[in-house]
Amino acid sequence: MGLKELDVAPPQHVIEAAIIVLGDAFEIDDPGDVAQRLLAIVGGDVDAAGLEKDLREAANSAASDVVALVKLVLAVDEPSIASQARVRSAVEMAGRKQLVVTPEMVYYCAALAVYAVAMLRNPKKSSEETITIEDDPKGRKKIVIKKAETYLDPFSPLAKVIERILKG
Repeated sequence: MGLKELDVAPPQHVIEAAIIVLGDAFEIDDPGDVAQRLLAIVGGDVDAAGLEKDLREAANSAASDVVALVKLVLAVDEPSIASQARVRSAVEMAGRKQLVVTPEMVYYCAALAVYAVAMLRNPKKSSEETITIEDDPKGRKKIVIKKAETYLDPFSPLAKVIERILKG
């Protein structure tokens, strides 16, 4: 992964560190604001209530997947998110606390991680574009462009949310 501290940290410390790092990086300190912020960057036909519902369901059904996604996001070492030094510091700070992780914290963490993925805009496993030139019945040339994108899917409940956001 990249950051040993993330690999060995208990899940509650990873969640707390993610909230600290990602919340600061994106200047989001209210869990209720994340869905609206996601909508602002992706636009399209995604509705806020449906997006928040999907995020909550994903967080409630698979907290371990949220932790795994957060570890991937935090290990990226992307300056727009946080340096590895900042992540190490947040994990260390979380380790000094007695934490009880609530469902709201898991939702907030999941929403911030999905927001980070949307900001990075690169969760695709593959992308394929096919261009064909065909003759139509009237003898004219017709150009057909087909595009297929395959998204990473190690986190099934969260993958649905990420794909929905990126397709906007």
